[in-house]
Amino acid sequence: MNKMKVFIGLVLACIGIAMIVSCFFQFPALDDLVPAYLKKEFGQFGSIHWYLTQSNGRYTTIPIFLLITPGPESIVWYPWLLLLFIVFAIVCTYWFLKVASRNLLTDQPGTSTLMLLSGMLNFTFLAIIPEVATYFYWLATSITYLFPFSLFLLYLTAWINYFSNNSNKWKQAIIISLLTLLLGGCNEVMMYFAFAIPFLIAAMLVASKHRIPQQFILIFAVTFLMAAIVLSMPGNLERTNHYGATQSLIISLTGSVFRTFKLILVLLTNPLFYISCAGVIIACTQLNPRIVEFFKTKRTNWIVELLTLVALLLCFDLLIRQLANNVIPPRAINILICITLIGCWWIIIMNSFRFAGLLNYIRTNYHKANTVYCSLFLIALLGSSFFKDVISNLMLLPVHATVLNQRVEAMETAKHNGLKTAVILPYSEAVNEQLQLRYKGKSRFVQEEFKLPPSFAYFKDEPFSEEHAFAYAEYYGIDTLVAGNARYLRRGLDESKRVHR
Repeated sequence: MNKMKVFIGLVLACIGIAMIVSCFFQFPALDDLVPAYLKKEFGQFGSIHWYLTQSNGRYTTIPIFLLITPGPESIVWYPWLLLLFIVFAIVCTYWFLKVASRNLLTDQPGTSTLMLLSGMLNFTFLAIIPEVATYFYWLATSITYLFPFSLFLLYLTAWINYFSNNSNKWKQAIIISLLTLLLGGCNEVMMYFAFAIPFLIAAMLVASKHRIPQQFILIFAVTFLMAAIVLSMPGNLERTNHYGATQSLIISLTGSVFRTFKLILVLLTNPLFYISCAGVIIACTQLNPRIVEFFKTKRTNWIVELLTLVALLLCFDLLIRQLANNVIPPRAINILICITLIGCWWIIIMNSFRFAGLLNYIRTNYHKANTVYCSLFLIALLGSSFFKDVISNLMLLPVHATVLNQRVEAMETAKHNGLKTAVILPYSEAVNEQLQLRYKGKSRFVQEEFKLPPSFAYFKDEPFSEEHAFAYAEYYGIDTLVAGNARYLRRGLDESKRVHR
């Protein structure tokens, strides 16, 4: 088993290095281009005020976003910032597993095992979510979604500590309350689940005829306060047209049912979902007997709990459609899938007493079960589309980065020569040129087998997008950007695109 752990650790380390290397071929895109203009127009605090009154109500992440998003003069820091949030996510995952295992299991895994499990957990997320680019490689979503999801893991850790430690309940309740306030100001997904979880826990306690602890008064009060702050933020009111529905409830409900089904299908069609659940079942063989006895007293069953999890997803989609007049973008679906996956694992833990016979069999054959689980995990990971994307991105990201560097160089050269207009080659032409140089006779094969732009690059080809070209020109300090037959003014010169006080 030790040899298997070492082998899996080496494989995960190699993939991890590839993921880290990918950070250094990324460039700012879309929302990343906005802070430099806003800070020039309004100043640091003025830009925060503009965002929170005109754009959204994310009072936790917007100040961070505007503070650390680099301008063109400090773009060299962009990959390092991406890496910072990736490392923070890994550290939070490690801490979550450490606290969970310490409080739930009879045997505490060692540091090396916890590190391995952290890697396996993160790669399970990456192999299941629909869009890796907006999970790891776009700074705007690293701040708005990956960082909050990492805080959410700390939030769950605080709940585990709360129910496992009788002497520090008020301390953990305060930590939960502070994290609730922070999560509410991150994004809509975090606000929704930070609001729902305390009431779900209270409902389960009541249904199981347990007394609701007095610390819940503080948690409920802060939860309602957080919701009130978020819903009354001027930026959220502007963004949602003051929560006025633009379509009938029946139409919204129909769309939400379909979208929820699609989200669940992402899990059900991925082998790693089932393998990860099998891993949780194996872990349940070491559940603390006190935990098992507590869950035996609950009055709900796994069917009700799964339906509750599905209902949470459905209600969230419905609220976004009906009140925010929008659909959930892939960057938010990433986090929803991760939360749903954790929810499924927790349902298995809560109902572990129902399959005691299976757990006894696994205990008897624990090492064999672990070996089979690790082997299946490795096969599923290496056979996943995610692993194929890791390989293809290693080949294509350098080509992609060269093309974008040429664009920046063209704009910098124009500015250096005193020109206010820069001409940029179409992306496809520049890519073909680079593929010919890099792969020579094999360039056609590479184009047919691997899709450009690379899937790990959040790239919307801004210079050739009428909707976003003005921001691209503004970011790099070009008055007029020529893209093919089109000409785009930078934001500061285009009155229709300017942001006014």
